[in-house]
Amino acid sequence: MHDTLYQKIHNLAPVAFGLFKTVRNENNTIEDFVTIDYNDQFKSFFEPRKQQNLKGSPLSAYSQQPHIDYVDFLSVAKKVATTHQSQEITFYLAPQDKHLQISFSKVDADHIALYGMNISKYESLKQNLETQEKRLRAALDATPDLVAIKDTDHHFLMVNEALRKRYKHIDQVEGKNIHDIYPEKEAKWSEQMDNWVIKHKKAQRRKMTMWGPDDSNSIADITRAPIIQNGEVIGIISIGRDITEQENLKAELSKRNKELKELSKRFKTLSYLDDLSGLYNRRKFYEDLEAFYDYDDTHIIMIDLNHFKDVNDTYGHHYGDKALKDFASELKKYWAPIDTIYRLGGDEFTILYSNEQAKDLSEFVKTMNARLKTYHHALSMGFGHLEFKEIPKTKRESETILKRLDKRLYQNKATNK
Repeated sequence: MHDTLYQKIHNLAPVAFGLFKTVRNENNTIEDFVTIDYNDQFKSFFEPRKQQNLKGSPLSAYSQQPHIDYVDFLSVAKKVATTHQSQEITFYLAPQDKHLQISFSKVDADHIALYGMNISKYESLKQNLETQEKRLRAALDATPDLVAIKDTDHHFLMVNEALRKRYKHIDQVEGKNIHDIYPEKEAKWSEQMDNWVIKHKKAQRRKMTMWGPDDSNSIADITRAPIIQNGEVIGIISIGRDITEQENLKAELSKRNKELKELSKRFKTLSYLDDLSGLYNRRKFYEDLEAFYDYDDTHIIMIDLNHFKDVNDTYGHHYGDKALKDFASELKKYWAPIDTIYRLGGDEFTILYSNEQAKDLSEFVKTMNARLKTYHHALSMGFGHLEFKEIPKTKRESETILKRLDKRLYQNKATNK
């Protein structure tokens, strides 16, 4: 009854079990072991013909079976029986496509026990994991970016070829802490970023300066993302791209753009200047005039030089040009710091100013005429003055304003003849 119950329990165990007795020669040296007990799992491991009784069979026979892949059970068993040390072996059972893990342990001076497990599922899982890891490594190694997978204590679990090449002076990157790999400033900065990602469970992207082993530096665009399992961060993957060349190019382009803007500004300024007088030209006048339309306190003066054509024809254009330049200088001095003085062409000038900048017109005309006499006694200044408040805002346009100024200019000329 007890033996039958023992046998049933024995056979229900998921572990293969076999008990062997030593076989010694006349010199008391162990030559082999005889099977004296086993369960069904043991039999399924070692004997496809399950009906056969394995009791009494020698242990040496198991490793001689053609379907067992290169395992010498006898030598392992002898070592266990003589050294009191357990031994573990793994082998492949060909016809059943099984991986088995066997442990031998000494029971007493004359007996050893065998315990075995079918680890095929684990081996298959291991192979799948190894295959996946190889594929992952191949994918990571194929990218020129710097890729690292770290645990939450900042140890490298996996790095790609690009990162290994960057730190080729270090024998083994994987397994080491970031403080063992990076310069101290970079390591502290990296640790802060890692901790932020761990705390917030979010990816973070930053630019940073990376220092190489030869003290060279580069600019990297680095993204760190959490690896989350069951709601908890178990690691961090970081991807860094060397953007030194792009950043240098961007800086160079920014510099060039700034230079171009300055150059454009200079060209625009030059395009607004009258070559002869140094004052603003007609183009600038029309642009500025429109900007003053909304201000009722704007004044405008139109000027021309009486008898200038006669002086120019008599003494030559060189003399006339010098007179115009000198007159422009006198206008700038008199109206300083106003810079809204324009030469429209020939001997025609205009001035735009506000109430706050206004001067006594009669005094202005008197002063300018006195200075003109120093160039030639025949020259004098004609002018027309207008305030924008005289014209409704809806009718303020250059043509209307200039017509009124022309009219007043010639009225003044007629009055002063």
